[in-house]
Amino acid sequence: MKLTKISAAVLTVCLGSTAAMAAQDVYTKGVEVTATRVTRDLMDVPMSVGVVGEKEIAKKGTALVGRLVEDVPGVQLTTNGMPGQQYVKIRGEDVDRTVILIDGQRLFEQKSMIGTPILVDPSSIERIEVIKGPASVLYGSDAIGGVINIITKKGGDKPLQGSIGLSYDGSADGFSQNASVYGSYNGWNYRLSGSNSDYKNFNAPDGVTMRGDSDFDTHSLSGFLSYDFTEDLTMGVTADWYKGNYNTPFPVGDEGTYNDFFVKIKPWERKKLGFFADAKNLNDYWARLRFDVYVQDTSKKMQNYIYPNMGNAPLSVQVNNFTDNTNKNAGISLQTEWQLGENNYLIVGTGFQSDELDGSTDTFTTQTFYIPGRQPIINSTYTDIEASQNTFYAFLSNETILPADLTATYGVRFTSVKTSLDKYNVIGGDAYDTGSDTSSNTSFNFGLVWRGIEDLAVRANWGQGFRVANAEDKYYLTSMGGGTILPNPDLDPETSNNFELGARYTGDKLDLDVAAFLSLADDYINTKTINDTDMIYQYENVGKATTYGVELTASYELPYNITPYASMTWMRRQFDYGGILGKTYDTGTPDFTYRAGVRYEHDFGLWTFTADTYARGATDRNEESESQGEITKTHHAGYTTANIELGALFGDERQYSVTAAVLNIFDKEYYVNDSLPEAGVHAVVTANARF
Repeated sequence: MKLTKISAAVLTVCLGSTAAMAAQDVYTKGVEVTATRVTRDLMDVPMSVGVVGEKEIAKKGTALVGRLVEDVPGVQLTTNGMPGQQYVKIRGEDVDRTVILIDGQRLFEQKSMIGTPILVDPSSIERIEVIKGPASVLYGSDAIGGVINIITKKGGDKPLQGSIGLSYDGSADGFSQNASVYGSYNGWNYRLSGSNSDYKNFNAPDGVTMRGDSDFDTHSLSGFLSYDFTEDLTMGVTADWYKGNYNTPFPVGDEGTYNDFFVKIKPWERKKLGFFADAKNLNDYWARLRFDVYVQDTSKKMQNYIYPNMGNAPLSVQVNNFTDNTNKNAGISLQTEWQLGENNYLIVGTGFQSDELDGSTDTFTTQTFYIPGRQPIINSTYTDIEASQNTFYAFLSNETILPADLTATYGVRFTSVKTSLDKYNVIGGDAYDTGSDTSSNTSFNFGLVWRGIEDLAVRANWGQGFRVANAEDKYYLTSMGGGTILPNPDLDPETSNNFELGARYTGDKLDLDVAAFLSLADDYINTKTINDTDMIYQYENVGKATTYGVELTASYELPYNITPYASMTWMRRQFDYGGILGKTYDTGTPDFTYRAGVRYEHDFGLWTFTADTYARGATDRNEESESQGEITKTHHAGYTTANIELGALFGDERQYSVTAAVLNIFDKEYYVNDSLPEAGVHAVVTANARF
């Protein structure tokens, strides 16, 4: 195969347009990656990647995009105690060390609960790609754990196509609907899609009752329009809008700690507009020129109410926090690709991104005395902040075909980030000086793929990652959740090195993918206790992290279309907090997570029947933390849930489908997050039609 075909695809993988195995299908033989109109097989990818395709997305029919990737090995979902919010951890790294992209352009929050949630119109998604391990050479800051790249639909094979879907999810007694119209005609390519959902009370397992109602709703619209001026020149625009409202009380089971506790976000809204121009085959050497520009606005209004249980104390304290934050983002990028002889394909790119935060926080603290004659005392603090982060980057990545069936991919990236505090007004508290600082980083990667045996690919990869502290970490005092976190303008960037060795095999019956990895991270940013009594903390570069493990996916096709499969991750993670806590393996990450089951599929004329019965589980989670000068240990038991999915596809092109599932059949009470259990036994029913 000539380099022009394979190398462009390899490097496009690195740029965020890679596809791989379906999360539940484990690995589908012959899966190809289509990126910027270049097709390549998964076997040629030098890193661990996974993808959820359009078929799987339609079958799940969920408004919660994060659920679509929960079975990819190495991926762990978290809601941070907020049903309806979806955050992603990759290979044990926290959610703020995972980059979320839409068509290669990042979602970014300077002030969020933790990290960046996936606020995306699900009806617009063609596939979701997961790149595991540090990827900062190609994606910049925050890509220590990995990257989630959401690829949207661009057009169709006919002038007019479309799809509609309806889903019921018993985990929160909610319905969601979606519709999409798309097509291509005379050089025009278009898509218009939208979705709506309304979820009510969270379905907690038997024995767990929520204090008050929990609910969330989401609404989204998105569009794409492009025109092919020639076979090699395309220009277009993209637009999308997302809005969600969320309400979550604490479980009654924690009433020994709290009399009342709830979080409300009404609304969380995102708007984005983008433009691109794509030119290919400019001459014998200049293979491609790509230009992108976008603007994005994200706003959030949030209330956090805390009424702790003080027992028989003569004093009760209530805390009511209100925040109003707006993030404005803009980015511009230029990418060129060059065919340098028969054995080298080079990509060079540069870009600039501006992130602005305008936020305010109102905190009301009420002290009520159980003493005759003592009146309540109400204290209030108002904080108003304006901050910004400007990022410039340049990178190059080259692929070289070597002798002995080897292909090497290697690259470098330089990034410079300037973080500024432009305004900080405080009423009722201490003020902080405005200022700015600049951090820079140079990252490298190197990967090899060996294809000396048919149906087998052996890969090795080394990649570096880094994370620059955001404006909140450096300049923004936070008073949510009952404690106060002080900023630190002197924070150093986090850095990491990842080493990976893996192999993929796809035969007539057996499909197998295995990867062993080691990650070494330094200068981790975490909170450190300043005052135990008043619950005051501060961001500091407090530790190191060492993570190692093995990921495995496998399936074997038996007679009668019966296919047993498994996907699993074994991982150990050690964190060095320093201080009295020191080094510990109790970091809240389970050693072992898995999904294993059996699929069946059979055709009956114009009907196809499918069945999937599986178990999903994880081992115990233990976590150590420092509190009031002592080490506190938290334990959550491991779990295994039983699940079954039945489906039918019908029509001459299988354009109609119905799927029904019963999840957590035995109503297992288990926790992935510390604050809320996962849903008890519930049904999920989806129906989809394409035309």
